[in-house]
Amino acid sequence: MASSFWMLLATLPTVGMIGQTQPNAHAYLLAASVLSVVLPLSYNIAMVRLQNVTSTGLAKGNANSKQGSTIQKQSTGTLSDLSSSSRSGKVQDDPQILKAAEDTAVMGKMFDTMWSTSKAVAMNQDILTLFKAEGDDFSWEAGFTLSEVNSLGPKSLEVVVKTLMGSAKLWHSIFLSNTNNEEAKRRDIKCCMDALDIFDVAPAKNQWSDRSVIFPAYSFMNAIAKTMTYVPPNNMSREEFEETMAENFVKETHYQQYHHCRALAFQADVMKRHGKYEDVLSVIDVMKSIYDPQLHSRAIVKEYVSDHCVDLIAASTFCLHHFGRNDEALRLCDRVVETMLAETDKCC
Repeated sequence: MASSFWMLLATLPTVGMIGQTQPNAHAYLLAASVLSVVLPLSYNIAMVRLQNVTSTGLAKGNANSKQGSTIQKQSTGTLSDLSSSSRSGKVQDDPQILKAAEDTAVMGKMFDTMWSTSKAVAMNQDILTLFKAEGDDFSWEAGFTLSEVNSLGPKSLEVVVKTLMGSAKLWHSIFLSNTNNEEAKRRDIKCCMDALDIFDVAPAKNQWSDRSVIFPAYSFMNAIAKTMTYVPPNNMSREEFEETMAENFVKETHYQQYHHCRALAFQADVMKRHGKYEDVLSVIDVMKSIYDPQLHSRAIVKEYVSDHCVDLIAASTFCLHHFGRNDEALRLCDRVVETMLAETDKCC
C-alpha cells in the first residue's frame, strides 16, 4: 500500500495542475491514480480469500482426502451423500469439492486480471489438485491417471477440462513473453492435449447434453499445430494426430445436432397428422442424413424424454406403404429394429 501512496502523491497534484488543458494526459494520470488504489486492494482481497479457502481444509489436503474416500466408496459399492457413483452406475459430483474449485477459480481470475499470471497458474494447479486421488498433488507433467478420470462426475469433468484449457492459455502467454521458456511451451501444449484426452475417455461426458465446452480445445490445439513444434502422443505421426483430432471435432459438433434432429421429427409429425405423406418422407430423408442413433439417442431421451426421431422414422414406413413402396418399408423396419431400438433400450 506504500507504493499506492507514492503513486497518488505523484499523480493527483499533477492532475490538478494540468486541468483540462491536456485531456489525454489528464485521463491517463487520473486512471493511474484510481488503479493505484484498486489493484492493491484487489490483491489484498484475493490473498485474504485464498487464506480463507486454504483454512477450510478443502483447497488441498482435506479435499483430496474426501476425493480419495469417494473413490474408495465407488470401488466398494457403498453409498453416501457424497459418493461418486449412483444406483444407476453414473458417477456423481462432490458438491464440497466443486464449491472449493469455484472459490479458487474466482481468485485465479482476479490474479489474471491483475496480470499476475504465475499466481493464476498456481490457482489452477490448486483446482486440479482437488480432483486428484488422496495424498496426490496435481503435477503439470504427470496429469491425471485413468482411475482419476473415471471418478470424475459430469460437472467435475467440465471444471477439469475448463481449468486445463485456461492453464494452457496462461502458459501460452508466459511462453509468448519469453519464447526461450521451453517449460512454458511444453506445459502449454500438454495442458491442451490432456484436456482433449481426458474428455475423450471420461465416462461422465455421456451425461453431457452440451459438449461445446471442449470445442475451444480443438481450436487451440490446431493453432498450436500451425505455429509450434510438438510431439504427438502415442507415437502418432503429426498427420495422423491432426487428422484424428479434426475427425473428433467434427464428430462432437455433429453430436450437438440432436436438437435439429428433434425439430425435424416434430416437423414430420405435424405433416403426418395432416396427411402430407410425401412431405413427411422428404423431411425424414433429411433427418436420416443427420441422425445417428449411437450418437444422438441418449441425448434426445435425456432432453426430450423419448427419442422422437426413432418414432417418426418407424412411422414413416406407413407413408412408404401408402405409396406402394413396400420393399423400402420392410427394409426400413429391419433397420429400425436392428440399429435404432437397441440404442433406445440403452437409455432406459
